[in-house]
Amino acid sequence: DNIRYSPSGKFLYIGMSTKNSKPFSLLHFFYQYPPFLRETIAKFLPLKYAHILAPKYGIVCVLDASTAEYKKLLQDPSGRNPFLSEGAIHPYNKIMYLLSYKNKFLGKVSIDNIDEIY
Repeated sequence: DNIRYSPSGKFLYIGMSTKNSKPFSLLHFFYQYPPFLRETIAKFLPLKYAHILAPKYGIVCVLDASTAEYKKLLQDPSGRNPFLSEGAIHPYNKIMYLLSYKNKFLGKVSIDNIDEIY
């Protein structure tokens, strides 16, 4: 449910995140352990704290809807727009809105050459 068609129907916008972030990601560190150990840690770590440990990195991937070929990757490594779940372009003003299940704000981005992914 984090996949949206572009207004023209030619592209797919996919909101993503990453488990690995430089220089260090505690979640990525835990992924290296066996599943039973991760499950034990998860029992003692409430879900609300898992977001604190997750890398704050937002990504929207743009794919061609007919071939699933990669077209563009929009990234925010600064951490200002983390936990993205969707990207959507408004059909009239051609502004991309960054939607999140976690953030208390709506990201708004104007993109150069937006017609390439509209």
